[in-house]
Amino acid sequence: MTPKTGKPLQKWITYIKDRGEIIRYIIAGGLTTAINYAVYALALLLVEGVPGDYQIVNAAAFIISAAFAFVANKYAVFRAPSANARETARQGGSFLLMRLVTYALGAGLLALLVDALGMHKLLAKVIENMMVIFLNYFISKGFIFRRPSAAGDTVQTPDTGDGA
Repeated sequence: MTPKTGKPLQKWITYIKDRGEIIRYIIAGGLTTAINYAVYALALLLVEGVPGDYQIVNAAAFIISAAFAFVANKYAVFRAPSANARETARQGGSFLLMRLVTYALGAGLLALLVDALGMHKLLAKVIENMMVIFLNYFISKGFIFRRPSAAGDTVQTPDTGDGA
């Protein structure tokens, strides 16, 4: 008989295993967001007052955090190993293109929040990050880190153990 104290722990372990991909994405996304925000905030201190300062540092934060995000998403979140270098290049190119699109959407949102609405640059970045995180997850899962099915003509996401 399992001790009473062991049951909640076992339930928690099962819960985490069943939702592995989303939990891994939250962790990797949290780290990516922390890197992005830290670079943004620190670099903003260096160029404060320069015209377009928040957009300049937003670009630097994007480059650094996107590089981290590709590795984290490919290997830790979606567990999408490549059969060869060509497949890795395809995933990397798709990832970069997708991130450039969400970067452009985020930069537009930042401009709207900061320039048009007068919001503080750091608060605007938090709101922008929330929108980008949401978009990045669904685009990565649905289009970038997918595997061909056994038939070879349809596409499915990797088996993540999350019941999806």
